Amino acid sequence: MSLDSKYNNYIYISNRPSSIKILGDNGEMVTIEEAAAGLLLGSALISAFGAAPPDLSFKFIGGESLNFPPYIANGITFRELDAVIDRSYDVKNKSFKNSNKIKTSDPFINPNSSNAFEMNGQAMSFKHFKDSGKYSFDVPIIQAPGGYGYMDKATAETLNISTLFSGFIPSELDTSLKIMEPNGKFKFFQNDFASYAYNTAVPLSSLQVQIKDFFKGYADFFSLGLGRGQIVDITTRIGVPFDFQTVIDNDVDLKTFGVRNNQPKYEKIYNYYDPQYEPVVVSLIDGNLNGIDERSLPSMYDLLYFPIQQNALKSLVGVPSFILTEDNFSISNLNQYLDSYSVLYDNYLNDNFPALGTQTFVNQYFYSDSEGGGTKIVGTDDGEDQAVAPQKQANEEGSEVSESKAKIIKSINDSFGKSKNIINEKSNSVPIWIQDLKTGVYFSERSMQYFNQALEHDNAFPFFTKINIPTEGRGQITSLLSKYNLLDSLNSYIASLITPNAEIPASKRTYDSFYGGLINGLEEETKQFNLYANLNLQTFKLHFYKKPKQTPEAQANIEPVTAETPAAQINQDPVASVIVEDQPVNAVIDTPGAGNADAFNFGGYFAAQPGQTEESETSEEPTGFAAFSAQDLLDSSVITSPTGIPQPAVTTPLLGKKNVFYDSDLFIDTFKDISMSAGKNVFVYTDEPQKLVADNEGFVSLIEQIKSDLFAKELKKLLFDRGLLRSPRQIREGKLAHQETIMYEIAKYSVSDVGTETYIQSIFLPQASQDTLNYYDTQIIPYKNYFYKIFTHKVIVGTKYSITPLDDNDLVGFTSTSVFSKVLKIKYDIEPVLQFVRVPYYNTEEVNLKVDQLNYTRVEDKPPMPPESEIVPFRDINNQILILLSNGGGSMEAYPKIIFEEDRVIFDGVALSQDRVGNKPQKIIFGSDDQSGTFQVFRTTNPPSDYTDIATDETLVEYSLQEDYLFDSIIPNVTYYYTFRFVDIHGKISNPTNVYKVLMVQSPGLPPYLKVDQIDIAEAKKRKHEEKFSSTKEMTKYLLIRPSALQNAVQYPNLTYDTDGEPVGDPLTVKVKVGEESGQSVFGNKYKLRVTSKQTGKKIDINFTVKNPQDIINDL
Repeated sequence: MSLDSKYNNYIYISNRPSSIKILGDNGEMVTIEEAAAGLLLGSALISAFGAAPPDLSFKFIGGESLNFPPYIANGITFRELDAVIDRSYDVKNKSFKNSNKIKTSDPFINPNSSNAFEMNGQAMSFKHFKDSGKYSFDVPIIQAPGGYGYMDKATAETLNISTLFSGFIPSELDTSLKIMEPNGKFKFFQNDFASYAYNTAVPLSSLQVQIKDFFKGYADFFSLGLGRGQIVDITTRIGVPFDFQTVIDNDVDLKTFGVRNNQPKYEKIYNYYDPQYEPVVVSLIDGNLNGIDERSLPSMYDLLYFPIQQNALKSLVGVPSFILTEDNFSISNLNQYLDSYSVLYDNYLNDNFPALGTQTFVNQYFYSDSEGGGTKIVGTDDGEDQAVAPQKQANEEGSEVSESKAKIIKSINDSFGKSKNIINEKSNSVPIWIQDLKTGVYFSERSMQYFNQALEHDNAFPFFTKINIPTEGRGQITSLLSKYNLLDSLNSYIASLITPNAEIPASKRTYDSFYGGLINGLEEETKQFNLYANLNLQTFKLHFYKKPKQTPEAQANIEPVTAETPAAQINQDPVASVIVEDQPVNAVIDTPGAGNADAFNFGGYFAAQPGQTEESETSEEPTGFAAFSAQDLLDSSVITSPTGIPQPAVTTPLLGKKNVFYDSDLFIDTFKDISMSAGKNVFVYTDEPQKLVADNEGFVSLIEQIKSDLFAKELKKLLFDRGLLRSPRQIREGKLAHQETIMYEIAKYSVSDVGTETYIQSIFLPQASQDTLNYYDTQIIPYKNYFYKIFTHKVIVGTKYSITPLDDNDLVGFTSTSVFSKVLKIKYDIEPVLQFVRVPYYNTEEVNLKVDQLNYTRVEDKPPMPPESEIVPFRDINNQILILLSNGGGSMEAYPKIIFEEDRVIFDGVALSQDRVGNKPQKIIFGSDDQSGTFQVFRTTNPPSDYTDIATDETLVEYSLQEDYLFDSIIPNVTYYYTFRFVDIHGKISNPTNVYKVLMVQSPGLPPYLKVDQIDIAEAKKRKHEEKFSSTKEMTKYLLIRPSALQNAVQYPNLTYDTDGEPVGDPLTVKVKVGEESGQSVFGNKYKLRVTSKQTGKKIDINFTVKNPQDIINDL
C-alpha cells in the first residue's frame, strides 16, 4: 500500500510547468501559469460552475511567495539553470485538433495527453488524460544562413504524411526499462516507439530517409544544447492532512472517509502558576531585552538528554548558582533549576548587562593554534587549554559547513562543554550565543527513546505546547538510509541548509519553482482547492555520478547582474552553479552572426520553409541556437527572481554541456562527507555524541565510505527491481514519482497583536519507526500567539532522460503495423536523480484554505473552577452571616455562564485558545491550575431567572475579596439571593455557583434561625420549560380532567349603544363565545389520555370528548 494512501487530501506538484495542466471546458489544456494569468478563469473555473457557488473556495499561490526562514544578508539561490533546461528551447509538440502544445525535447510526448486538474460539474479532480490524437513538431527558425528545419503540420502535408505520430503502438514491441551498465553505475535505457501514417503515393524508401534524417537532426539539435535535451521529471502526489479550518467549519468526520486521522494536534497545556519563573520569562520575552527570545528558555529535552550529552549541554543550560550533576539536573529537580534560572535572568532585567553574541563568544573562548593547525579552547576545568580537532575549511566539494556556529556545536561535545568559565561568564553578560545554537534543533532517530520520555512528564513544566504529528510510516529509501545509519547524516545536512545563519552562503541554499495544486477533500466532490504557479520550495538533488572536478572555466557566475554592473565584473566569482562537459562537443561557440551556422543547421535534414503557417505562431519572438553565446541563451527567455532582480547571467558556454549542479547538491561519491562528524548548522540531540579528535578522522571517513557504498548498491536494486524509477513511457502515461517523508520540520513563529510573524526556530524530527511524534515546546510564554508551520522533507525519485543521438544503425525500427502505417524506434538514456524538497504539510498558507487566529497556538491557563462556599449564621444574631469561600478543585467541561457582557469577551478568548469554536455553542474546560486570585460575591433581593439578571438588578451588592471569608450584614425576614465566583491571577473568571436563597427567620419571642436553599438556575429553567410544554403529568389517586382557564374564558359580543343607551342590533342573534381568542378550542374535540403505572408499567387508555357549551338565552 502506498504511504500516501492514508490521506484524503493531496498535493500534486511537478518541477515542470507542462507536467500538470488544467483541462478547460472546451477540451483544451493550459498550464497553471496561464490559468493564474487569467487565461482560464472565465472558461474553466468559474463558468464550469455557472454562477460561482458560495461554497467554492480556491486560490492561486506562487509568484513572489517565499515561505522560508529569514536568511540574513546572503539569501538563497534560484536554480535557474534547471529551469533553462526544462524550457526546451521553445521546441513544441503541437496538436492537430486544437491549440494544445508542449515545450519539450521528447518527440514522443503527445500534447493531447497530460496530468491535469479537471472541473467536473461543481468539483475538482486530478486525472491523467490520455489522447492518441495526432500531433506534429515545431522547431523555431533562426535568422541565420540556412536556418533550422522543422516539421509542423504544413511540412507533414507537403511530405504527404497524413498523420505524424499517433498513439497506436504494437503490443509486441518491448518498452521495458533495462539496465545499461550492470557494473554498478546508475545507467538505464528504454527503447520506445511511435507510429505515423503516410500516403502510399510517396515511395516508402524516400519517406523513411527523410523521417530518419529529421530525427537525427532533432536529436543532434538537443545534444548540442544545455543538458543535451535532458528531461528531469519529479511529478508526484503528496498526502497532507485536512487543514484545521476545514475540520471545524465543515464538521469533518474522517471516519466517514475511511482514512486515518493524520491531522497534527497542538495541545496547549498550562499546568500551574510558578510565581517566580512565569513573571520573569514573560517580562524577558515581551520586553525583548538584549534580543532575548524564546530560544533562551529552558527546554525539557535538555533535562532528558543530559545524562548522555553532559558535555554538550553543560555550557548551554549551566547557571552559576546551580550545581550541574546528572542527579541534580533532572525533571524531579526542575523547580529548583527554574528558580535559579529565574534569579539569573531577573538580574538581566534589573541591571544593564551586555549581550554576548556568537562571534564575540568564539573570539573570546577560541584561538587559532598556528603550530597544530587547529583550534584551542581557553580556560577549561583542568586549568589547561584543550585542543579541539582541527576545523576543516570548506573543501572544494563544498560539503562541509565551516563557520562560528558549527565550530561551537562540534566542539562542545568534547572538553569545551566542561568549562566552568563559560557558565560563570553568564553572571557578567547575557548569553545570546545560546539562541544561535538553538535556532535549528534536530533529534536523531537513534535517540527516540530519550525523546519519547517527555510523554511521562506531562505535569512537570509549568506550561508548554505539545505538538502531536502522526507519521505516515517509513518508505523503502528511508528504511535503507536508517539501515546504514545515514538518515541522521542526511537529515542534519538538510536541517543545516534550512536553519538561518548569515555565515552560510546563498549558494548552499537553493530553491526551485513548482507547479500543481492541492485538492482538499474527496476528489470529484471537493470545491476547495489551491493552485500553485511558480511555488518556491527549497530543494537540492542527489546525483548518481561522481562529482566532477570543478575548474574556473567550468563554473557559472551567479552574482546578480544589473544595469549598473561594470562589464569587467560580470565574469568574476563563480560560486553557485556548475556545468560539466562530459565529452567534447564538435561545435564552434561564437557570438551571433559569426558565420558558424553549420554547427546547428538542420539543412540536409529538412530545409527551412519559406513561410510559416498560422500554427507556427509567427507572432512569437523567434529563438535560435546557431552560433551564439550562453548569455544569449538565457536572454532569449528572461527568468525573474521573486524579488524582481534579474537572475544571474551565465558567463561560460552552456551549449553541449550535460550536467548541471549546485553547491547544495550531493553526489554518489560525496554522500559520506555529510556524516554526523561533519560540521552542522543545527544542534543535534543524540545518544552518540561525536568525539572529534584528529587521530580518528581517517577511520571515521573509511567507515562512512563503506556505508555509502553499501547504501548505493542496495539503492540501485530498489530503483530497478522494485520499480521506484519510472521509465519515460510510464511518465507519459501519467505514473507519478515515488516519494517518501524522511523528516518533519516544525517552523515556529511568534505573532504580534497586529498579525506580524517573526521566525524563532525550526525543530527537525526524523521519520522514526513509531506512529506519532510528540514534541514538547517548553520554550514559550503564556498569553502569546505562536504559529507552528509543519513541513515534510520529501525525497522524490526523479527520472532524468534524453533521446540518444541517432544514426542509420539506430533507425532500423520501421515495422509495418498496417498498410499505411509505420513505427519509428528511438532509444532513451535514463538516469535516476533523488530530489529533496521542503514541502508545506500543515498549518501553512499553501495548504490552508484560510489563515486566521484559529491557526495560532496560545497557551493560557484554564478558567478556574467555581469556588466552594458555605453560609454560616451566628448564635442569637439575626442581622449578620459569615460566608466561607475556598478554591474549587479538579476540572470540568461546561458551558460558560455569563453575568456581565464583558464576561462574554473573556470566555470567547478562552474558547479560541482551547480550539472550542464552531457553529454551535461549545463547552470549555475549567480547571484549578492556579490558586491565586480574588473571590467575587454577588447579592440581590430579587430572585434571578438567569445569571444575566444579576447584572441589571437594582438591588445588586458586589464584593471583591482577597480573603476567603466575608461578614455580611442582612435584614431579618428579607430573602437574599447570593452567587459566588473566582477570578484568577490572569483575570480568568469561573462560572458562578448555584444561587443561594438565604432567609434569616425572626419570629417574635423566638431565636432567629437561618434558612439556606440552593437554586440551580439551569435546572430551574429546565423544570419551568417542562412544566409549560411537557405532555406528561404525575398523579397519585385522583385524576381531574377539565378545560384550562383560557379555554373557559367567555368572549362576550361587542354590542354598541345609541345615544339613549339602548343596545344597537339584536342581542338574540349574537352568540357568546367560549375559548381562546385565537380560535384553538378544545370543545367538540375527541382526545385519548394514557395512564401508565409507575410500578408495573401497565397502561390504560381513556377516550373522552369535550362537549360543546350549551347556548342559554335568558328571557328578560
